[in-house]
Amino acid sequence: SCPPGCLAVVQISMPAQVEVLLGSPVTIPCTHSIIGSPDTRLVEWFITDRDGERRRVAYSEGGRQGVDQGTEYSGRVSMDPNLSLVLPKADLSDERAFSCQVTAGAAGSADGVAQLRVYEPPEPPELTLNPGILSVMERSVSEVRRPR
Repeated sequence: SCPPGCLAVVQISMPAQVEVLLGSPVTIPCTHSIIGSPDTRLVEWFITDRDGERRRVAYSEGGRQGVDQGTEYSGRVSMDPNLSLVLPKADLSDERAFSCQVTAGAAGSADGVAQLRVYEPPEPPELTLNPGILSVMERSVSEVRRPR
């Protein structure tokens, strides 16, 4: 723990935006450092649901990780060893803000937000037959005369 007068600070660094292709796995990092108070560390991931309520979806405390039940992300997310939030398969409904909050005893807490952008893969180009194409099977067209 931090003795009186020491500076205890939690710092978080997160990308403002994370981009992912629809259906691909995505990892949202919550890079943080705790100065002066290494004792307890609680890392929590939140979403803002459709009603504007902030809901916790995953957490890690004292090396124990868990996923909150009863949210739209139950069974869909996990946390990796770096305490990043992992979505195995991004959906269009995942295009939203994810916030990470780190709380560490005397150091207090800090949070950061990353906006997830989900892209649909580009449509394959459509090939259409041009009815005006000459057939290469017709002798009159396919015959090429060599200059003498």
